[in-house]
Amino acid sequence: MNQGVLFNDDWHYHTVHQCWCFSGQLAGDLIMIACRSLDEQACSPSSEQVLDAEYAAEQWLQDNDPPAQGMVWLQ
Repeated sequence: MNQGVLFNDDWHYHTVHQCWCFSGQLAGDLIMIACRSLDEQACSPSSEQVLDAEYAAEQWLQDNDPPAQGMVWLQ
């Protein structure tokens, strides 16, 4: 688990990008995580989907440099 990442509980549906998004802090910088694979028709992601997305974001951040634009795109 990456202790440098703090995820916020601010899930929202981004209508422009048409995906669910949430934010986090990485080394003091704000990042946004966009999840394209989640059901856009749902009122909100399930607890299991939230945990899966946070885990996927942690894995992505371990394998890649933090994004310059502050947006992580998960499929």
